[in-house]
Amino acid sequence: MNETAAHLVDAVLPPVPVRQWVLTVPHGLRYAMARDPKLTSAVLKTFLGAVSWWIRKRLRQQNVQGLLKTGAVTAIQRFDSALALNVHFHALVLDGAYQRQADASVRFWPVAAPDDEDVAEVAMRVYRRVLKLFDGDNDEFTAREPGMAAIAAASLSKMVATGGRRGFPVRRLKAGERPTSRLMGSRCAEVQGFNIHANVRVADKDRQGLEALCRYVGRPPLSDARLQEREDGNLSLQLKRAWSDGTTHLLLSPGELIEKLIPLIPRPRAHTMRYHGVLAPASGWRAEVVPRKGGKTVELAAQRNRGVGESIRIPWADLLKRVFKIDVLACSRCGGRMKVLAVVMNETAVAAILGHFSIDAEAPQIAEARPPPVDWEAA
Repeated sequence: MNETAAHLVDAVLPPVPVRQWVLTVPHGLRYAMARDPKLTSAVLKTFLGAVSWWIRKRLRQQNVQGLLKTGAVTAIQRFDSALALNVHFHALVLDGAYQRQADASVRFWPVAAPDDEDVAEVAMRVYRRVLKLFDGDNDEFTAREPGMAAIAAASLSKMVATGGRRGFPVRRLKAGERPTSRLMGSRCAEVQGFNIHANVRVADKDRQGLEALCRYVGRPPLSDARLQEREDGNLSLQLKRAWSDGTTHLLLSPGELIEKLIPLIPRPRAHTMRYHGVLAPASGWRAEVVPRKGGKTVELAAQRNRGVGESIRIPWADLLKRVFKIDVLACSRCGGRMKVLAVVMNETAVAAILGHFSIDAEAPQIAEARPPPVDWEAA
Protein backbone atom coordinates (compact mmCIF):
# COMPACT_ATOMS: atom_id res chain seq x y z
CA MET A 1 0.00 0.00 0.00
CA ASN A 2 2.63 2.55 1.06
CA GLU A 3 5.07 1.61 -1.67
CA THR A 4 2.33 1.73 -4.30
CA ALA A 5 1.28 5.18 -3.11
CA ALA A 6 4.89 6.39 -3.25
CA HIS A 7 5.26 5.02 -6.78
CA LEU A 8 2.08 6.73 -7.95
CA VAL A 9 3.22 10.10 -6.59
CA ASP A 10 6.83 9.81 -7.77
CA ALA A 11 6.43 8.18 -11.17
CA VAL A 12 2.81 8.26 -12.37
CA LEU A 13 0.59 11.14 -11.26
CA PRO A 14 1.81 14.46 -12.73
CA PRO A 15 1.93 17.72 -10.70
CA VAL A 16 -1.61 18.76 -11.59
CA PRO A 17 -4.80 18.82 -9.49
CA VAL A 18 -6.43 15.43 -8.91
CA ARG A 19 -10.06 14.72 -8.02
CA GLN A 20 -11.30 11.44 -6.56
CA TRP A 21 -14.42 10.06 -8.24
CA VAL A 22 -16.02 7.14 -6.39
CA LEU A 23 -18.65 4.85 -7.93
CA THR A 24 -20.73 2.33 -6.03
CA VAL A 25 -23.34 0.21 -7.77
CA PRO A 26 -26.51 -1.73 -6.81
CA HIS A 27 -26.02 -4.80 -4.64
CA GLY A 28 -26.81 -7.37 -7.32
CA LEU A 29 -24.34 -5.82 -9.73
CA ARG A 30 -21.67 -5.83 -7.01
CA TYR A 31 -22.07 -9.58 -6.70
CA ALA A 32 -21.92 -10.05 -10.46
CA MET A 33 -18.76 -7.94 -10.75
CA ALA A 34 -17.15 -9.87 -7.90
CA ARG A 35 -17.54 -13.07 -9.95
CA ASP A 36 -16.81 -11.65 -13.41
CA PRO A 37 -13.64 -9.55 -13.91
CA LYS A 38 -14.66 -8.76 -17.52
CA LEU A 39 -17.92 -7.26 -16.30
CA THR A 40 -15.96 -5.24 -13.74
CA SER A 41 -13.75 -3.88 -16.51
CA ALA A 42 -16.77 -3.02 -18.66
CA VAL A 43 -18.46 -1.09 -15.84
CA LEU A 44 -15.20 0.69 -15.00
CA LYS A 45 -14.72 1.65 -18.65
CA THR A 46 -18.24 3.05 -18.71
CA PHE A 47 -17.64 5.01 -15.50
CA LEU A 48 -14.33 6.55 -16.60
CA GLY A 49 -15.81 7.27 -20.02
CA ALA A 50 -18.62 9.28 -18.41
CA VAL A 51 -16.20 11.25 -16.22
CA SER A 52 -13.90 11.98 -19.19
CA TRP A 53 -16.90 13.03 -21.26
CA TRP A 54 -17.90 15.53 -18.58
CA ILE A 55 -14.35 16.94 -18.28
CA ARG A 56 -14.11 17.53 -22.03
CA LYS A 57 -17.60 19.01 -22.08
CA ARG A 58 -16.73 21.46 -19.28
CA LEU A 59 -13.49 22.47 -21.01
CA ARG A 60 -15.41 23.16 -24.21
CA GLN A 61 -17.57 25.50 -22.14
CA GLN A 62 -14.32 27.16 -21.04
CA ASN A 63 -13.47 27.70 -24.74
CA VAL A 64 -10.76 25.04 -24.83
CA GLN A 65 -10.97 23.42 -28.27
CA GLY A 66 -9.07 20.68 -30.10
CA LEU A 67 -8.09 17.15 -29.06
CA LEU A 68 -8.24 16.74 -25.27
CA LYS A 69 -6.95 13.69 -23.41
CA THR A 70 -7.72 12.84 -19.81
CA GLY A 71 -5.98 10.48 -17.39
CA ALA A 72 -6.76 8.51 -14.25
CA VAL A 73 -5.62 5.78 -11.90
CA THR A 74 -8.33 3.55 -10.45
CA ALA A 75 -8.20 1.28 -7.41
CA ILE A 76 -10.84 -1.45 -7.48
CA GLN A 77 -11.90 -2.19 -3.92
CA ARG A 78 -13.94 -5.26 -2.97
CA PHE A 79 -14.83 -4.44 0.62
CA ASP A 80 -16.43 -1.99 3.02
CA SER A 81 -15.64 -1.22 6.65
CA ALA A 82 -17.74 -4.20 7.82
CA LEU A 83 -15.81 -6.65 5.55
CA ALA A 84 -18.86 -7.04 3.33
CA LEU A 85 -18.29 -7.84 -0.35
CA ASN A 86 -18.69 -4.48 -2.08
CA VAL A 87 -16.95 -4.08 -5.45
CA HIS A 88 -16.60 -0.36 -6.15
CA PHE A 89 -14.18 2.06 -7.78
CA HIS A 90 -11.93 4.83 -6.42
CA ALA A 91 -10.68 6.76 -9.45
CA LEU A 92 -7.98 9.41 -9.05
CA VAL A 93 -8.80 11.51 -12.11
CA LEU A 94 -6.60 14.35 -13.33
CA ASP A 95 -8.82 17.38 -12.77
CA GLY A 96 -8.58 18.56 -16.35
CA ALA A 97 -7.16 17.40 -19.68
CA TYR A 98 -4.01 17.61 -21.80
CA GLN A 99 -3.82 19.21 -25.22
CA ARG A 100 -1.08 19.07 -27.86
CA GLN A 101 0.23 22.56 -28.65
CA ALA A 102 1.55 23.97 -31.93
CA ASP A 103 5.17 23.52 -30.76
CA ALA A 104 4.46 19.78 -30.16
CA SER A 105 4.47 20.18 -26.37
CA VAL A 106 1.51 19.17 -24.21
CA ARG A 107 -0.38 21.59 -22.00
CA PHE A 108 -2.66 20.79 -19.09
CA TRP A 109 -5.97 22.64 -18.87
CA PRO A 110 -7.56 22.50 -15.38
CA VAL A 111 -11.31 22.10 -15.32
CA ALA A 112 -13.71 24.11 -13.17
CA ALA A 113 -15.08 22.16 -10.20
CA PRO A 114 -18.29 20.21 -10.83
CA ASP A 115 -21.44 21.25 -9.04
CA ASP A 116 -24.05 18.86 -7.68
CA GLU A 117 -25.98 18.84 -10.95
CA ASP A 118 -22.83 17.92 -12.89
CA VAL A 119 -22.22 14.89 -10.67
CA ALA A 120 -25.88 13.91 -11.07
CA GLU A 121 -25.48 14.15 -14.86
CA VAL A 122 -22.46 11.82 -14.76
CA ALA A 123 -24.37 9.37 -12.53
CA MET A 124 -27.30 9.34 -14.97
CA ARG A 125 -24.95 8.70 -17.90
CA VAL A 126 -23.28 5.80 -16.06
CA TYR A 127 -26.68 4.29 -15.19
CA ARG A 128 -27.98 4.41 -18.76
CA ARG A 129 -24.79 3.08 -20.33
CA VAL A 130 -24.42 0.21 -17.87
CA LEU A 131 -28.01 -0.77 -18.66
CA LYS A 132 -27.00 -1.15 -22.29
CA LEU A 133 -24.45 -3.79 -21.31
CA PHE A 134 -27.37 -6.12 -20.64
CA ASP A 135 -29.62 -5.21 -23.57
CA GLY A 136 -30.47 -7.88 -26.16
CA ASP A 137 -30.33 -11.66 -26.29
CA ASN A 138 -26.86 -11.69 -27.85
CA ASP A 139 -25.19 -9.89 -24.99
CA GLU A 140 -21.72 -11.36 -24.35
CA PHE A 141 -22.17 -11.33 -20.58
CA THR A 142 -25.46 -13.20 -20.84
CA ALA A 143 -23.87 -15.81 -23.09
CA ARG A 144 -20.81 -16.26 -20.90
CA GLU A 145 -22.37 -16.00 -17.43
CA PRO A 146 -26.16 -16.34 -17.68
CA GLY A 147 -26.59 -16.64 -13.92
CA MET A 148 -24.48 -13.57 -13.17
CA ALA A 149 -26.15 -11.60 -15.94
CA ALA A 150 -29.57 -12.47 -14.52
CA ILE A 151 -28.54 -11.22 -11.10
CA ALA A 152 -27.13 -8.00 -12.53
CA ALA A 153 -30.19 -7.43 -14.72
CA ALA A 154 -32.49 -7.99 -11.75
CA SER A 155 -30.49 -5.46 -9.75
CA LEU A 156 -30.63 -2.89 -12.51
CA SER A 157 -34.41 -3.31 -12.75
CA LYS A 158 -34.72 -3.11 -8.97
CA MET A 159 -35.81 -6.72 -8.50
CA VAL A 160 -34.53 -9.15 -5.89
CA ALA A 161 -32.80 -12.08 -7.63
CA THR A 162 -31.82 -14.32 -4.70
CA GLY A 163 -32.86 -15.22 -1.17
CA GLY A 164 -36.25 -15.46 0.45
CA ARG A 165 -37.58 -12.35 -1.36
CA ARG A 166 -36.51 -13.52 -4.82
CA GLY A 167 -38.75 -12.10 -7.54
CA PHE A 168 -40.18 -9.28 -5.41
CA PRO A 169 -39.66 -5.69 -6.60
CA VAL A 170 -37.45 -3.37 -4.59
CA ARG A 171 -38.28 -0.20 -6.45
CA ARG A 172 -40.12 -0.13 -9.78
CA LEU A 173 -40.77 2.65 -12.27
CA LYS A 174 -44.28 3.13 -13.57
CA ALA A 175 -44.94 3.25 -17.30
CA GLY A 176 -43.70 6.50 -18.78
CA GLU A 177 -41.76 7.50 -15.67
CA ARG A 178 -38.10 8.29 -16.23
CA PRO A 179 -35.29 7.55 -13.75
CA THR A 180 -34.29 10.57 -11.73
CA SER A 181 -31.15 11.44 -9.82
CA ARG A 182 -31.07 12.21 -6.12
CA LEU A 183 -28.56 14.57 -4.56
CA MET A 184 -27.08 12.79 -1.53
CA GLY A 185 -24.70 15.53 -0.38
CA SER A 186 -22.06 17.89 -1.66
CA ARG A 187 -21.02 16.65 -5.14
CA CYS A 188 -22.73 13.32 -4.47
CA ALA A 189 -25.63 11.94 -6.51
CA GLU A 190 -27.44 8.61 -6.94
CA VAL A 191 -29.46 7.13 -9.81
CA GLN A 192 -31.18 3.79 -9.20
CA GLY A 193 -28.44 2.57 -6.88
CA PHE A 194 -25.53 4.03 -8.89
CA ASN A 195 -23.87 6.44 -6.47
CA ILE A 196 -21.09 8.85 -7.51
CA HIS A 197 -19.10 11.01 -5.09
CA ALA A 198 -16.62 13.61 -6.35
CA ASN A 199 -16.02 16.02 -3.48
CA VAL A 200 -12.37 15.16 -2.69
CA ARG A 201 -9.75 17.16 -4.60
CA VAL A 202 -5.99 17.51 -4.11
CA ALA A 203 -4.20 20.64 -5.35
CA ASP A 204 -1.37 20.37 -7.86
CA LYS A 205 1.39 21.19 -5.32
CA ASP A 206 0.04 19.09 -2.45
CA ARG A 207 2.09 15.95 -3.10
CA GLN A 208 1.89 14.79 0.52
CA GLY A 209 -1.88 15.07 0.43
CA LEU A 210 -1.92 13.17 -2.85
CA GLU A 211 0.21 10.38 -1.38
CA ALA A 212 -2.13 10.14 1.62
CA LEU A 213 -5.08 9.82 -0.78
CA CYS A 214 -3.24 7.12 -2.75
CA ARG A 215 -2.66 5.19 0.48
CA TYR A 216 -6.36 5.47 1.25
CA VAL A 217 -7.57 4.11 -2.09
CA GLY A 218 -4.98 1.31 -1.98
CA ARG A 219 -5.61 0.28 1.62
CA PRO A 220 -6.24 -3.37 2.61
CA PRO A 221 -9.70 -4.48 3.78
CA LEU A 222 -8.75 -4.84 7.43
CA SER A 223 -6.71 -2.84 9.91
CA ASP A 224 -5.25 -4.49 12.99
CA ALA A 225 -6.14 -1.39 14.98
CA ARG A 226 -9.86 -2.12 14.51
CA LEU A 227 -9.64 -5.81 15.44
CA GLN A 228 -9.35 -7.06 19.02
CA GLU A 229 -9.52 -10.51 20.55
CA ARG A 230 -11.96 -10.91 23.44
CA GLU A 231 -11.54 -13.11 26.49
CA ASP A 232 -14.03 -15.65 25.09
CA GLY A 233 -11.90 -16.12 21.94
CA ASN A 234 -14.19 -14.16 19.65
CA LEU A 235 -13.04 -11.12 17.71
CA SER A 236 -14.42 -7.60 17.94
CA LEU A 237 -14.27 -5.56 14.72
CA GLN A 238 -14.77 -1.84 15.24
CA LEU A 239 -16.72 -0.05 12.53
CA LYS A 240 -15.33 3.20 11.14
CA ARG A 241 -18.65 4.90 11.82
CA ALA A 242 -21.54 3.80 14.02
CA TRP A 243 -24.56 2.47 12.12
CA SER A 244 -27.94 4.14 12.36
CA ASP A 245 -29.14 1.48 14.82
CA GLY A 246 -26.24 2.27 17.17
CA THR A 247 -23.99 -0.67 16.19
CA THR A 248 -20.32 0.18 16.77
CA HIS A 249 -18.66 -3.27 16.57
CA LEU A 250 -19.17 -6.62 14.88
CA LEU A 251 -18.65 -9.79 16.92
CA LEU A 252 -17.04 -12.57 14.88
CA SER A 253 -15.60 -15.97 15.66
CA PRO A 254 -12.20 -16.75 14.06
CA GLY A 255 -13.95 -18.94 11.52
CA GLU A 256 -16.47 -16.23 10.70
CA LEU A 257 -13.66 -13.72 10.15
CA ILE A 258 -12.00 -16.06 7.64
CA GLU A 259 -15.39 -16.56 5.98
CA LYS A 260 -15.72 -12.78 5.59
CA LEU A 261 -12.22 -12.42 4.14
CA ILE A 262 -12.45 -15.18 1.51
CA PRO A 263 -14.84 -13.33 -0.86
CA LEU A 264 -12.64 -10.24 -0.69
CA ILE A 265 -9.74 -12.01 -2.44
CA PRO A 266 -9.49 -10.55 -5.96
CA ARG A 267 -10.16 -12.83 -8.90
CA PRO A 268 -7.01 -14.32 -10.49
CA ARG A 269 -5.33 -12.51 -13.40
CA ALA A 270 -7.37 -9.36 -12.78
CA HIS A 271 -5.46 -6.24 -11.71
CA THR A 272 -7.01 -4.13 -8.95
CA MET A 273 -5.00 -1.03 -9.93
CA ARG A 274 -5.79 0.29 -13.41
CA TYR A 275 -4.26 3.12 -15.46
CA HIS A 276 -6.29 5.10 -17.98
CA GLY A 277 -5.90 7.72 -20.70
CA VAL A 278 -2.57 9.52 -20.81
CA LEU A 279 -1.42 7.49 -17.78
CA ALA A 280 -2.02 4.14 -19.47
CA PRO A 281 1.13 2.12 -20.19
CA ALA A 282 0.62 2.21 -23.98
CA SER A 283 -0.23 5.91 -24.17
CA GLY A 284 2.03 7.87 -26.52
CA TRP A 285 1.69 10.89 -24.25
CA ARG A 286 2.66 9.16 -21.01
CA ALA A 287 6.39 9.97 -21.13
CA GLU A 288 5.57 13.67 -21.54
CA VAL A 289 3.06 13.70 -18.68
CA VAL A 290 4.41 11.64 -15.78
CA PRO A 291 6.66 13.39 -13.20
CA ARG A 292 10.07 14.40 -14.49
CA LYS A 293 13.40 14.38 -12.70
CA GLY A 294 16.57 15.85 -14.15
CA GLY A 295 14.96 16.33 -17.56
CA LYS A 296 13.91 12.67 -17.84
CA THR A 297 10.80 10.95 -16.73
CA VAL A 298 11.29 9.10 -13.47
CA GLU A 299 10.27 5.78 -15.00
CA LEU A 300 12.55 6.10 -18.05
CA ALA A 301 15.51 7.09 -15.87
CA ALA A 302 14.89 4.13 -13.57
CA GLN A 303 14.74 1.73 -16.51
CA ARG A 304 18.00 2.99 -17.99
CA ASN A 305 19.90 3.04 -14.70
CA ARG A 306 18.64 -0.31 -13.43
CA GLY A 307 21.04 -3.21 -13.79
CA VAL A 308 19.98 -6.67 -14.89
CA GLY A 309 18.09 -8.39 -12.08
CA GLU A 310 18.19 -5.30 -9.89
CA SER A 311 14.99 -4.41 -8.05
CA ILE A 312 13.34 -1.00 -8.46
CA ARG A 313 11.46 -1.29 -5.16
CA ILE A 314 11.90 1.53 -2.65
CA PRO A 315 14.50 0.57 0.00
CA TRP A 316 12.88 -0.43 3.28
CA ALA A 317 14.63 2.32 5.26
CA ASP A 318 13.53 5.01 2.80
CA LEU A 319 9.94 3.76 2.92
CA LEU A 320 9.89 3.79 6.74
CA LYS A 321 11.21 7.34 6.75
CA ARG A 322 8.67 8.41 4.15
CA VAL A 323 5.62 6.86 5.79
CA PHE A 324 6.35 6.98 9.53
CA LYS A 325 8.95 9.78 9.64
CA ILE A 326 11.39 7.36 11.30
CA ASP A 327 14.99 7.41 10.07
CA VAL A 328 16.18 3.96 11.15
CA LEU A 329 19.62 4.48 9.58
CA ALA A 330 20.42 7.50 11.76
CA CYS A 331 22.69 6.55 14.68
CA SER A 332 21.02 7.46 17.98
CA ARG A 333 24.42 8.19 19.61
CA CYS A 334 26.47 10.15 17.09
CA GLY A 335 23.83 11.12 14.51
CA GLY A 336 25.87 9.59 11.69
CA ARG A 337 24.53 7.40 8.91
CA MET A 338 24.51 3.65 9.31
CA LYS A 339 24.68 1.20 6.43
CA VAL A 340 24.27 -2.54 5.99
CA LEU A 341 27.72 -4.11 6.00
CA ALA A 342 26.79 -7.77 5.70
CA VAL A 343 23.97 -10.26 6.08
CA VAL A 344 25.00 -13.01 8.48
CA MET A 345 23.41 -16.38 7.69
CA ASN A 346 25.66 -18.80 9.63
CA GLU A 347 23.80 -20.02 12.72
CA THR A 348 26.93 -20.20 14.89
CA ALA A 349 27.93 -16.65 14.01
CA VAL A 350 24.39 -15.39 14.58
CA ALA A 351 24.29 -17.04 18.03
CA ALA A 352 27.65 -15.50 18.95
CA ILE A 353 26.58 -12.02 17.91
CA LEU A 354 23.24 -12.22 19.73
CA GLY A 355 24.92 -13.64 22.82
CA HIS A 356 27.35 -10.69 22.86
CA PHE A 357 24.33 -8.37 23.15
CA SER A 358 22.61 -10.64 25.73
CA ILE A 359 19.83 -11.52 23.27
CA ASP A 360 18.34 -15.01 23.30
CA ALA A 361 19.49 -16.88 20.19
CA GLU A 362 16.77 -19.52 20.44
CA ALA A 363 13.84 -18.93 18.10
CA PRO A 364 10.42 -18.86 19.81
CA GLN A 365 8.41 -22.04 19.58
CA ILE A 366 5.50 -21.81 17.18
CA ALA A 367 2.29 -23.25 18.54
CA GLU A 368 0.58 -25.98 16.55
CA ALA A 369 -2.29 -24.91 14.31
CA ARG A 370 -5.68 -25.08 15.96
CA PRO A 371 -8.29 -27.47 14.54
CA PRO A 372 -11.30 -25.90 12.84
CA PRO A 373 -14.13 -24.83 15.16
CA VAL A 374 -16.79 -27.42 15.87
CA ASP A 375 -20.49 -26.62 15.83
CA TRP A 376 -21.49 -28.78 18.82
CA GLU A 377 -25.20 -28.05 18.35
CA ALA A 378 -25.09 -29.36 14.79
CA ALA A 379 -22.99 -32.34 15.85
